[in-house]
Amino acid sequence: MPYWRGNIPVYYWGERNTTGFSQNVSGIQDYNKLKEQCLSRATLFEDPEFPANDSSIFLNESNYPNPIVWKRPGEIVEDPVFNVRTFSRQDVAQEESKASSWYLSVLTLLSLNKQLLNQVIPESQSFEDDYAGIFHFRFWQYGHWVDIVVDDRLPTHQGQLIYARLSNQSRFWSLLLEKAYAKLLGAYEKLHFGLVTEALEDFTSGLVEEYTLNDKEVKVPNDLYEIMLKAQEKSSLMFCSVPWEAKELLSQGLKPGRYYCITRVHRLEVVTAARTYNLLRLFDPQGGKSEWRGEWSVYWPEWKNIPEQNKEELALFSDHDGEFWIPFEFVLANFWMLHICNLSPLPFQEFSNEDDDETLWRTIYNIEAEWVRGSTAGGSDPLSDSFCLNPQCGLQLSDPDKEDNMCTAVIALMQKFARNRKDKPENITNYLYLIGFHVYNLTEESGFLGQRFFKTKKFVANCVHNRRREVIQRLKLPPGDYVIIPSTLLPNQESKFLLRVFTENKDKVV
Repeated sequence: MPYWRGNIPVYYWGERNTTGFSQNVSGIQDYNKLKEQCLSRATLFEDPEFPANDSSIFLNESNYPNPIVWKRPGEIVEDPVFNVRTFSRQDVAQEESKASSWYLSVLTLLSLNKQLLNQVIPESQSFEDDYAGIFHFRFWQYGHWVDIVVDDRLPTHQGQLIYARLSNQSRFWSLLLEKAYAKLLGAYEKLHFGLVTEALEDFTSGLVEEYTLNDKEVKVPNDLYEIMLKAQEKSSLMFCSVPWEAKELLSQGLKPGRYYCITRVHRLEVVTAARTYNLLRLFDPQGGKSEWRGEWSVYWPEWKNIPEQNKEELALFSDHDGEFWIPFEFVLANFWMLHICNLSPLPFQEFSNEDDDETLWRTIYNIEAEWVRGSTAGGSDPLSDSFCLNPQCGLQLSDPDKEDNMCTAVIALMQKFARNRKDKPENITNYLYLIGFHVYNLTEESGFLGQRFFKTKKFVANCVHNRRREVIQRLKLPPGDYVIIPSTLLPNQESKFLLRVFTENKDKVV
């Protein structure tokens, strides 16, 4: 049975059908019970599900010439600190670290949202009061929040922490959070293979849109900057990445393969120049000496032509090292990917009234169902006799956006799977189907839609089938009634799935 944080149920690690993994050998891990046992026995917790050995780090064998030594924080520094109330992005920023750039970016974005941070990191944890060497964190998995317990033994090599490192006042929250996420994935090494979209969702329960920027074969929405402005209004988390092969950007202070957090989207009107500039403020979570040296950087010679009022508007000289302004057009032409994480309102509902808060997505729907061979697994061909067997999910859009009288909906389809935690990315075909969905407009139809409907009516939108954990599509549709048909590419492919719909206004699934 789960415990509750406000109106959010949180399941224990090891409960069946919550994580997509098999049950634990040691059973359900309840943080409070395990901590109480350790305190009563005067022992420090040692996690049998994520032991302090090479199996928790590597997918195969260790590639280190010397043994890895696991140390508790008190063995690394004299006075370790957890400190949940004073988190900052500087707790994460670190230049020389084996932690993946995308993972540090996710942590940085998390540190900018205190409410979300409190959802992921339970309070009242420390190295002082009732210390028992045990900590816990919460991650979102396939429609449920799951509580992950870890001990505080961290891997070191030749006296140095291997992955995320200490960067501010000996605070260990980011290192222990990293360990908990590594446990969720199956091994520390899988942090290097992780997908940004999946990590953002695991930490936030949001819907993550992904845009390819500098690929001539992929069309970028003409209104992408407007989408980003609206995302900022909705408290969405955003970051962008530089291609690994973009070595020419080094001379301008940008690092190939680096993920940069977007901390502000701002359209600047310079009256004296009669021009409007689309700008982004970026933050490098790994810091370092290199920094942006192009247009709108602190080194830009044209600042002398920008009025003082505009300089104040941008807060040009940031207190945060590694933060800078850059033209949106430059990012569009030279960066690789843009990720926008649209936050679910659920973790924030105890702090605000969802109906009145325009900074949140107004509506969220979670529909859990499954494709069953010979019953509800009809495949993706609308002209086939079996397509109508797929689950049919009604959507009523009745509250259009003020700007264009159209309704915005972000639809996400996620397949649940019992993946092997030691699987490498190349084995993804062992447990993922090609999934997608079609959307149809309804006029007078109601109830079950049969073969005739789909063979005679054209869909108004579709999401191309892809072999991923989740596929997502942003839609602009006129007010009306619709039906969403989620499917696997081929008929009779069995899997459980989660269909989610976020809308900006008060719409509903019927």
